Amino acid sequence: MAIYNVALWLRPHVQKVDVGWNGNLFDLNPLCVSTDDLNKKDYDAMVYVCGPLTAGHRNFFSQFSSIKKIAVGVSITAMANPSGLVDAVYIRDSNSESNFDLALADVGYPHFKAHPKIRDDRIAICLVGDQAEYGADDGFEKAANIVDRATEGYQTVPVQTLLDPSRPIPAGVELDLQSGSSLITTRLHGALLAIYHDVPVISVDQIKGGAKVSRLLSKLDWPVLNAWNTSSDHVFSQLVQYRATHPSDHLKHSRNLLIKHSRLALEQAVAFILEELTAT
Repeated sequence: MAIYNVALWLRPHVQKVDVGWNGNLFDLNPLCVSTDDLNKKDYDAMVYVCGPLTAGHRNFFSQFSSIKKIAVGVSITAMANPSGLVDAVYIRDSNSESNFDLALADVGYPHFKAHPKIRDDRIAICLVGDQAEYGADDGFEKAANIVDRATEGYQTVPVQTLLDPSRPIPAGVELDLQSGSSLITTRLHGALLAIYHDVPVISVDQIKGGAKVSRLLSKLDWPVLNAWNTSSDHVFSQLVQYRATHPSDHLKHSRNLLIKHSRLALEQAVAFILEELTAT
């Protein structure tokens, strides 16, 4: 969603823009080309969109050593040094800076919304798992244990924001996140997509002290729990509250803020890219 939005807004300002994509190309045509068919000599720059920027990307970026490398909408952890990876970066969030995510600007991506009547009574659970880029501050096991205890006795369904290789269709993922009456997630985009689609979400930041989940959701006036200082009883009580009273007014308020912040960040990111493309 983020890369589609960036490419869509870049398109009127550059001679050519392609999205390297190996999923189901039907979802994102006509902007997509298979990465197997990309010829780097045809481009002046490569734009890396969304996600954490870590030393683990070094080999990936080395493939584009002959052209300018720009990253936008990325998280910078305390352990990362983006200057050794890319030529320029527009930061989504870091210890010292927080802008916003680019995925939910609502500027043309073909979102799929499930009608609330088809949501069943199960609780959807979307956990990110191990986030090694945060080192010892990653409390993924704490978060998983808290969620397990909080949902004991409830019917649950595991969902993900990741594409299933056997079903690499973004629409399917988006619909999965709307399949339950509520969602519990440690993923940033799990929480953002839930708010976008008016699904009550319990957001748990598994990073000690809070990182991107806390930084971005705080801009939406939406509560975030932290796995290092919350409990299963706290998650359970919030879950009971959501199931008793759908927080529709709060969700509407947070959704409006989400689109506003995402659209502003998209405008800034595209302006940043264009400035870098013309810089000598």
